[in-house]
Amino acid sequence: MLKKISIMLFSLLLVSMALSGCGHNNSKLSREQMKLHKQGTLQVGMPAITNFQQQRFLKDIYQMSDKPMPTFAYIKDLYGHLHLLCNSIGYGIPYATQYDNPDRLVTGNDGHSHVIPQPDPDDLYHPSSAAGTWVMCINPVTKKPTPVYVEPNVVVSPFKLNVK
Repeated sequence: MLKKISIMLFSLLLVSMALSGCGHNNSKLSREQMKLHKQGTLQVGMPAITNFQQQRFLKDIYQMSDKPMPTFAYIKDLYGHLHLLCNSIGYGIPYATQYDNPDRLVTGNDGHSHVIPQPDPDDLYHPSSAAGTWVMCINPVTKKPTPVYVEPNVVVSPFKLNVK
């Protein structure tokens, strides 16, 4: 139990340190927040997780998603009815997913660390959230997986899609 509490407190310390570098420069507020977390952990304790089932599920999902599995992509109309968009490979990737860390830590002339955005490998600054999804649709002519961009109101494809 003491080991779990120590790990929890260490984790909270790391989070607090990370937040202090994210523009939250009020060190008194950070200290008070850490004190409050420590009190809560000591009074309530950690949950008695023994099977780690959700973690096992997430591991399975990651491993299954890493395989080129045949799937079907659908779009939903205004009435909630599904319409086949395309045969696809794998699962959609949210448009806001970034290939690398979207932020970087720099030290200013004042000696303080600041988090600033950095571009993706395409030298663009992608949003932290977006409604779009990339789907690897099977091109009906070439039979090769091809990225198709899908939003709630827009679908962009390099080939004609199977919709009504």
